[in-house]
Formats: sequence, C-alpha cells, structure tokens
Amino acid sequence: MIDRRITSSERVDAGPDKPGQPSSRSLIDYILSLSSDLLVLEHLEDFIKRLAEVAISLFPIKAMILYLMDEAENFVPRYVFGFPEDRINSIMESAIYSRREVEDLEKKTSIPVGRFSRFYPAESVNINDDRELLTTLDLSRISEPRRSEDEFHPLDALDIKFLERSGKEIGSMFICATTTGKKLDEESIAGLELLASFASVAIELIRLREKEERMLSSLEKRALQISQIFSVTSSILTVSEPQELATRVLSLIQELFGFRSCSIALYDPFEECYRWKAFRGYPKEVVERAIRLRIPKEIAYHDIRPEYRVGYLAHFRPAEKTLPEDLPYHFTFDSVEAAERAMKTPRSDPGAWHPLDDLTFPIYNRNGQVIGLISPDQPLDNRIPDRESLELIEVFVSMVAIAFENASIYQEASEARDEVRILNRLMFHDLMNYSMAIRGYLELSLGQSSEAMMERYIDRAMRQLDQISELISKVRKLSAIKSADKRNLMRIDLATTIMSQATRTAGLFPSKSVSYNFNMESKEAYVMANDLLPDLFHNIFMNAIKFDTHENVVIDVSLKKIIDDSTDPRSVYWQVSIADRGPGIPDDRKQEIFLGSQRLTRAEPGRGMGLGLSIVRSLVSLYGGRIWVEDRVPGDHTKGSVFNIKLPAA
Repeated sequence: MIDRRITSSERVDAGPDKPGQPSSRSLIDYILSLSSDLLVLEHLEDFIKRLAEVAISLFPIKAMILYLMDEAENFVPRYVFGFPEDRINSIMESAIYSRREVEDLEKKTSIPVGRFSRFYPAESVNINDDRELLTTLDLSRISEPRRSEDEFHPLDALDIKFLERSGKEIGSMFICATTTGKKLDEESIAGLELLASFASVAIELIRLREKEERMLSSLEKRALQISQIFSVTSSILTVSEPQELATRVLSLIQELFGFRSCSIALYDPFEECYRWKAFRGYPKEVVERAIRLRIPKEIAYHDIRPEYRVGYLAHFRPAEKTLPEDLPYHFTFDSVEAAERAMKTPRSDPGAWHPLDDLTFPIYNRNGQVIGLISPDQPLDNRIPDRESLELIEVFVSMVAIAFENASIYQEASEARDEVRILNRLMFHDLMNYSMAIRGYLELSLGQSSEAMMERYIDRAMRQLDQISELISKVRKLSAIKSADKRNLMRIDLATTIMSQATRTAGLFPSKSVSYNFNMESKEAYVMANDLLPDLFHNIFMNAIKFDTHENVVIDVSLKKIIDDSTDPRSVYWQVSIADRGPGIPDDRKQEIFLGSQRLTRAEPGRGMGLGLSIVRSLVSLYGGRIWVEDRVPGDHTKGSVFNIKLPAA
C-alpha cells in the first residue's frame, strides 16, 4: 500500500487559478492537457500522487481520499489529502470498505449526480460507524443542520468513481470537504468525471504493465526452476536407498519451491498403512509425534479425492474441508483439541495459507498404486501456491516417482541376491555340517560292541538325514515360489486346506495333545493359489505346536470374509487368524520374522531356521495377500501370538 498523505499545508498548485470563471471548453482543454501526463506514468505510486495534485489544483477540494480496490475486493485508502496528520494514520488503517458494503451504501444512502458520481448527503450518514466520522473533516459541526441547499455539510461526501471498461468499479475520488463550503456545480462534477475517466484508463494500463512484468518475471523464474529441476534429476535417480532418497527429495522441495517444511509418507505393506518416513523443517517433538502415527489407507486417501485435484498430480484440500476423523493425523498439532481450535480460526484472506491446509502429491508406481505421499507445508510467502507453481512441483514429483521405482527395483534385486547367497550358504555350509555329523555318528556306531549303542548312533544319523531332506525340500519350495507365475494360479478352497493341514500337522507330534478351536464363517472359501497353499498353513501350525511348551497344545483358528473399503472398487478378502499359546514374539521382531534374509542371517548354523516363515511370506505375496502377527493377549506378547493371513477372495 502507498503510504502517501498530503496535508492542507502541502497543497500543490499545478496550473492557473481555480477555474471558476473560465468557460467549460477551457476547463476541458486544461484537463486534457494535464491528463495526458497521467497516461505515461508507469508506476501506481507516481500515478496516484500526480492524480491527487491535478485534482486539488483544478477544483475547490479541501479534503479528499483516493480509494483503490485490492485483490480481495476491498476499497482501501491509497492517498489522503487535507486531514490533520494524527487522523491520516487512522484513515489509512481503518477507513476500509468491502465491495458489498459500498454497493449497499450506494443503494441506501447516495444520490446520483453525474454519469458515475454519487452524492452522500449528511442526512443519510450513519454516525455510529466510526469510519464515517474518520472521513469527516470538521467534527465540531456534525450535529448542526444544513444551513442552505447548496452548502457542503461536514458529513456530506462526493464520490467520483474509477471504472474499468467492463463497468466494474476499481476505485474512486472521495471528496470530504470543499474550499468554498459549497457543493460542486455540474461543470466541476463533469470535469472530475472526465479526470476520473483518464484515471481509470491509466490505472488499467499501469496494472496491465505490472501484470506483464510479473508474467515476464514468472516466466524467467519458471525457466530457471525447470532448469534446476532437470539439473538435480540425476542426483535423485541414482539414489538406491528409499530413506536416503526421501530425505534428498524433501531437501530439494524446500530449495526449489519455497516451503518452510515438508514430509513424505510411504506405504507399509506389512501394516497396510502409510507411515511418515522423512521430514524437513519440523521441530524434533513434531517429528517424533509423526513417526508414531499409522495412517490407514482410507484416511490417507481423503487428501487425494477427485474433488481436491488441482492438477494431474497436485491435490489441495482447504482447511475448511477438514473432516473430524482426520484431526488425529495432523501431526503438527500436539493434540486433537489444538487441531479443533485451528479449525475454528478463519483464513485471513482467500489466498492465505491456513495451518490445516493440505497440499498433497501422490507417488505412483508402475502399477498405478499410491506408494507414497509428498506433503509440502508452510509456503515461505504464506500464500496458497498458484497453478504455475504446482505444475513445476508436479514435474519434479514425476521424476521422484521414477526415482522411487528405481530404488524399489534395486531393493528387490538386492533382496534376491541376498536370498541366493543365503540359500547357497544353507545348501553348502549347512549340508556340510549335517554330513559331518552323519559321518561322525556312523563312525561311532562302527566302533560299538553293544547293539543298543550302535542303534542309538545310527538313529541319530538318520535324524540328521531327515534334517537334510527337510532343508532340501524347503529350499526347493522357496525356489519354486520365486519362479512361480501368477497366471498359473487356480481357485482353491481355503477352508478345506486349513482343516486338512491342521489335522496333518497335529499328527506329526504324537507326544503332544493338540486340539483346535475352529470358528469358520463358511465351509467354502475360495482363493487364487497353487499346490503350495498347504505349505503356508503347515508352517504356521508347525511353529504353533513346536514352540508351545504346554503338554496340552490349544490353537484357535478363525476364518471370516472382510471387505476393504479403502479400495475402489471395494475388494473382498478371506482372513484367517491362527492363535497359539507359545512364547510369543516381541514387538520389535513382529515384522522382522517375515524378512527372510535378515532372519536367516541371524539363524544358528545347521538349524535351517527362518525358512518356514520365509516360505509363508513368499506364498502370501504370490497370492496377492498380506500377513502380520499380533499378540494373542493385547499388550502381553508372552501369552502367545496370532498370525493373520488375508487373501483375495476368488
């Protein structure tokens, strides 16, 4: 805003004596000669100053306010003349009217006195409005009646409008007092309207030039940003570790696009939710709060609904559209109550950024699945980003999606390499250990004179052979799963498979009493699988019985149909839950037990540990499902585990 004020002592004489006597023609000619200067001014500040000088030099104006409409369509004082210095500050700060207020006042309290001039008589002024008193020069006479018909009463005002070519008002010369104490005559009003017409054209020209300069500046900035985006692309496309990549991406978002803070959430297939993985610009306590959050798919997808799409990737959900169920997931607030208070805080203006605004860019993989969410926050200018800015971020996010895809491929290749290395260790190192043990037992048996001792060592050797057979069988199955083709899957009854494997596995432990509590929602539950499906449940039942130290082993088995509301169209699944009463699994290992390479590398040599759950996890992945483990008694892992398997219904 231009902070330009003129007091009566600073009055400028820009021409001959005030035109009271000259003819109408000479006044028009003089206005034309002065106004031509206005059209060449390039800066709004210079223009407003010159316009005020021309108006007060040509007409008997004692006090006047120049108003211009801002982007929020409020009429704001831009120039004040004739008022005491102590009043000028208050006028500049407080005498502001919305477009609707101006239209209402015109209809209710003003009289047309020209083509686009309106007179506000003292008799219609609302003196209870502090703004009306602010713009009244002589407050000592506001209660006095009008002395004559042509008097310009202290509460009178004359408003000469600035109009665009479309007819929309963009400002005005608001005359609050005259030097003669009289109303302006028709000739003066016509002259002011002519001056206002030139002013309107000049304002449009200046704003067009300013817009052109902004566009040129924006184009230059855009070209520079695009150049920067492509120059840093190689630095992210070669990053192979997802966490490192996420951190690098956020650093570039801050640097290139002007955000104080930003974060990335990645999809966790084990927990079937999104988790915040990388942050920039947030305090430590905020980051710690975010890391603990588990964002369900349906909550995460609230921010990327079609109605919030503002580009091909960008989604903007304004604070006013925040849903109550989303509040616990706004990690920038330390409580739901704090978020609720923020919801009640109005936006300062339509373009201002609100603390609850959500700007989200989904990261898609090659299958069109949302594997992550990028959330820039707190723009440096505290404004909602414009379309051009969003387009630049979208270009960058497209590159980021490719980088995450590359990192995923690299990770898969690394895991495959690790599995091959581990399987080789098992096949050669562990088989060598088994073979040496067998050789030792056989040599011991040959040296025994007692037939009983001989049989004892031979029996131990046979057990080692069984271990070799089991190890080879599991390795072969893992290899078969890795090379399996989903196109060869067929409809198999899950319920029948579970029942048969429960009976078969219990029979392998004749020394234990094994009982099952079945809660099967349906006798038939078809899924797409192959002939390895029985092995999935065989391994889980084996662990449940093997590690349960109770004499009577009890296992709870349930089967139910569930619907995933977070997918579109909604997907139907069969969920199997197998609860044991074994030693349980600590929270810090609940995910690790399914990560074959980590589990196997921690296993004791010669035991072949970890292969069973590796087979389980690989089969679930092949069938398009999910497996996770929970405590049978929530919060106490020592009371046993619940293995949950969710497979798509066929």
